[in-house]
Amino acid sequence: GALKNVGVEAMRLIEEERRAHGPFDGLFDFAARVDLRRVGKRALEMLARAGALDALDSNRRKVFENLEQLMAWSGAVHEDKASAQVSLFGEATTALPPPRLPQPDDWSPMERLAQEHAAIGFYLSGHPLDDYAGALRRERVLTCAELHRKAASTAILTGASPMIAQVAGTVAALDQRKSARGTRFAFVRLSDPTGLYEVRMFSDVLDVARDHLEPGMNVVLTVEATLEDDELKLLARAAQPIDVALAGAASAGLRLYLHDRIAMT
Repeated sequence: GALKNVGVEAMRLIEEERRAHGPFDGLFDFAARVDLRRVGKRALEMLARAGALDALDSNRRKVFENLEQLMAWSGAVHEDKASAQVSLFGEATTALPPPRLPQPDDWSPMERLAQEHAAIGFYLSGHPLDDYAGALRRERVLTCAELHRKAASTAILTGASPMIAQVAGTVAALDQRKSARGTRFAFVRLSDPTGLYEVRMFSDVLDVARDHLEPGMNVVLTVEATLEDDELKLLARAAQPIDVALAGAASAGLRLYLHDRIAMT
């Protein structure tokens, strides 16, 4: 019910049916037992995007792109039931066959994550930076959690002196502002597999990096990190697209070590 454009009332229809007659056997069983018109297309789209319907059909793109057909069939089934056509055994029946749905390829992993984020507001089943994890480690790019721990250790040794480090993140939002003197600055909200964090960025960095800071873009930031009352304060010194930042890691190549003569032949 907390998903965007869904709401508790729409979910109550589904929950009551499931509680009364057991789990749904699949997409068509779901559509036959719950009048999808009452749930609403926008709510169903968000359920599909979030993965809430995976137990009925794991191809999220298929479900998402066929909602209109499912809703039309569901409506016809429930109208048929309401017309009081009853079998000899006293059970409502429908002679309406389920529609034949196209079978498109599912969204790619990155597309699935983007759709999850659109529905939930955060990444649930993975993170866009997961595929870069090895290269980021080789380039000594820290996660937000690692940076927090390192900044805490640095603060113990040197007091409040800031440390310089690199962090990677997927841009969630860019909040641009102007100071009293008219100079631009921004707060960039990002996420990585360990959580959410915010970086302050002054105009000298912002003017250069602005094109790389659209929501959904992956970047590597050089930051000045200070820990104040256990709160991590980050000031950006540079920002670049993650593929540019990791170009050196990619060019390092792959080394294979063979210790068996048979393998070498």
